[in-house]
Amino acid sequence: FKLEIRNNAGKPRHCALFFGSSNYRLIKAYNDEIPANSTVNALPPANFQLNNGQAETSILKLIVSNKPIHPELLEQQNTFKLGETLSFWKNRDLLGVRGEQLAGTRSGIDIFSENDEAPQGDLHDWYSVNLKVQCVGQAPGVGAKVISLANNFIKILAHPTFRSGVGLVPVHSGSRSVEPMAVVNELARLSGVEMLQFGSGTRDTAPANMLELTDLQNEASLADNPLQLEIAANLRNTDELEESLLSLTFDGEHLVPVGIAERMDNGNALVSISHLPETEDHRRSLGKALKMVFLKLVLRKDKVQYLRWVDYSGSKPERRSEGLMEKVGKAKNIVLLIHGIIGDTEGMAVFAQQLVNKKGEKGKPFDLVLTFDYENLNTPIETTASKLEELLRLEAGISAESGKQITIVAHSMGGLVSRYFIQNLGGEQVVKHLVLAGTPNGGSAISKITTYRDYAIPVLTLLVNLPWGLAAAATVLGVLQKSKAVTHTLAQMGEDSDFIKNLNKGDLRGVRCHVLAGHLDKFLTNNADKKKLMDWVFGLGGKLFYGDAPNDLAVSVDSIKLLPQGKVILIDVDCHHLCYFDEPASVSPLVEIFME
Repeated sequence: FKLEIRNNAGKPRHCALFFGSSNYRLIKAYNDEIPANSTVNALPPANFQLNNGQAETSILKLIVSNKPIHPELLEQQNTFKLGETLSFWKNRDLLGVRGEQLAGTRSGIDIFSENDEAPQGDLHDWYSVNLKVQCVGQAPGVGAKVISLANNFIKILAHPTFRSGVGLVPVHSGSRSVEPMAVVNELARLSGVEMLQFGSGTRDTAPANMLELTDLQNEASLADNPLQLEIAANLRNTDELEESLLSLTFDGEHLVPVGIAERMDNGNALVSISHLPETEDHRRSLGKALKMVFLKLVLRKDKVQYLRWVDYSGSKPERRSEGLMEKVGKAKNIVLLIHGIIGDTEGMAVFAQQLVNKKGEKGKPFDLVLTFDYENLNTPIETTASKLEELLRLEAGISAESGKQITIVAHSMGGLVSRYFIQNLGGEQVVKHLVLAGTPNGGSAISKITTYRDYAIPVLTLLVNLPWGLAAAATVLGVLQKSKAVTHTLAQMGEDSDFIKNLNKGDLRGVRCHVLAGHLDKFLTNNADKKKLMDWVFGLGGKLFYGDAPNDLAVSVDSIKLLPQGKVILIDVDCHHLCYFDEPASVSPLVEIFME
């Protein structure tokens, strides 16, 4: 290729172009004055070599100034070794002037003036531009034959009609990256999530971690005949944990799941892609392109039941176990947070900070927040409720005889745990107030997610665009593996389950109750960016569990409100199932409940 520089200014500019070589040297490629409104060839026709067969990145730095540029200041005569540090000003002679003299002058620019009496120049009268050149090795395109990449790490199975080019590219973390997919890489790094790498890379290049499909053709055929990729992800499934693969792209605004991956018996992941998202391709003379990365998510299957108190003294809430009994003993007004089948109490604890030391019910502020986290896929709801009763009694000292009473705030399935505790285990003796958000009191059609995969797309899309979403996405992906062991609790939440039928034969035994029911349609109407995202999801074939019936995405409004009347107050809010505790439209009425 060749590189041209055009000066659009009305006066000359001085330009210097440097190339960063593989041995850490800066090499001058061009240095001259460019007249006003003119173009120069800064590099003659040249080649960039692709040495490792996958992808290589080269960096060119262009410096522009109103004054002549002296490349001696930047160009390195000797090669550097990785990790080596050289004291530049003390080890080089510049135009016959010792480095020690240079370091002691008022400004290095004085040394290069045509006469010693010239005024000092403006050190800020310049700027630089980084040019990134990325060479990607193209594998044989997707077609009628199986394609193997990165020593069989990725296999793209044959397809009768869909066609595209294929390449593997490294994506680096960091906000300064020009690659939009660096957003996903940075998210994975900050979340402690493993992003799959295809090989080990070389001294000069990072290992490839992004699959790029280019010049997409006949993509409409994927709806009936999905494109399948087999990834050697080495996914584990043990008694302690289950690993799943999540394939993502980034459309410039949102993280977007691409296809659904199933774990194979050999630990590989089979990714089936039936719809391709709309993404921009900034390259010239090429058709649509799709860039994908693969995150390995871990779902812990330990029999976890934690009752903890929340410490708000630091920069962020910390859930702690030590000193629980003592904290409860000193507290007068206690709130207990219980999460649902997706996620944990971390986000709820952030919300509850608004309730601490503020005027609460009957003028009494909440002075302690407790959290109950539990294994939410394998353990029967009745067992979880029994464990809650045991932990409250033995570890927190809360019982009928303690004189302590609590307010429970429960999300989704956590409300079923709370109801069972109150209705069947004597919980009404210690619970004075129950607040339910998005609880499937009449069951949830989300159990269909194991059979109808298109229902998973909207849920996963919303999850990965939430701050805590990757951990919650691991739960959904675990459900999608169709293992009876992982869907036991989900089955109990079915609309026709025996658990739901038996639970609704009872009542709340006089406990006052507030119920928040989210309306997804109203939320989307009030949030244009989220509506755009969901419209895109439905365009990919995503489906809602409830069609046009009012719902919060995971539970219908009718199911949420299916509670015995009496001390039950129903509140409609504009939110979806995953944002009851961080969406202002639902947080505001939720807080008002506690200020009564």
